[in-house]
Amino acid sequence: MTKHTENRINEHISHWEVRGQRTPEEAFALIEKRLEGEKVVRMRPASRWIFSAAAAVVLLLIGLFVWMNDSGEQVNNTTAAETIWLPDSSKVELAGRSKLKYRYNRLTRSRSLELRGEAFFSVRKGKSFVVGYPGGTVTVRGTQFGVVAYSGSYGQVNCVEGKVEVQTNLKSVVLTQGLGVRIQEGKLAGPFPVSGDEIIVRAKTGRYHWDSTPITDIFSLLSGKFGFEVKVPTSLSDRKFSGDLPMEKLDETLEILSVAMQFSYRFDESKMQLTLDAQ
Repeated sequence: MTKHTENRINEHISHWEVRGQRTPEEAFALIEKRLEGEKVVRMRPASRWIFSAAAAVVLLLIGLFVWMNDSGEQVNNTTAAETIWLPDSSKVELAGRSKLKYRYNRLTRSRSLELRGEAFFSVRKGKSFVVGYPGGTVTVRGTQFGVVAYSGSYGQVNCVEGKVEVQTNLKSVVLTQGLGVRIQEGKLAGPFPVSGDEIIVRAKTGRYHWDSTPITDIFSLLSGKFGFEVKVPTSLSDRKFSGDLPMEKLDETLEILSVAMQFSYRFDESKMQLTLDAQ
């Protein structure tokens, strides 16, 4: 390379500059300068109004739905009956160890309930009133009736006034005033005559009146109510009980039954199992 060429190259690159690293302060200042140049999009007043109106409509619809559908649940874990007033002013005597769920639609005036246990209903006249229970439903066509349904294995519906329609998966029957029906494993037995006063007293006091009732029916009700398992031996299954029987305290009920029906029993609380032996 000649001296002349070297001088030309040096002259050409003498204006070149190698960019060094920026300090943090310089980098922050550069970012801030760029952000100042960006456009800020602001919501127009009309857009804010539309958003507020939509939110108000949503809140209104939620409030309307809550107002139209009045629902609740009542649980009675005591041994005494509790009086409950439903949103439509219907009255319920909810027996001990019973649970009732209800829903009232103010728009259609329909009333639907779910019962596990025992209750006596005095229904205010109006639109449909349907009570679901383990194993079926009761559609009310009258004003007063009682339901016993602690489990799907045994239940009873009694009509005191007006008409009720009892439905299971297998059959349905309409009961008029003074008639009752038993439900055993989805099958209907009856109708048979019932006493309105007796049903009301039973719901309030827990005292049952049995008239030549198989002991298996009584233990089906007891096992559902108190939540234990029992197998009635064949030697006892054909025995029938008649008379009044308090059924709010298990020990008291078993003592009365064991003397009247001549059997001994053992109750295992840890396994919730009842064993019966005929005497």
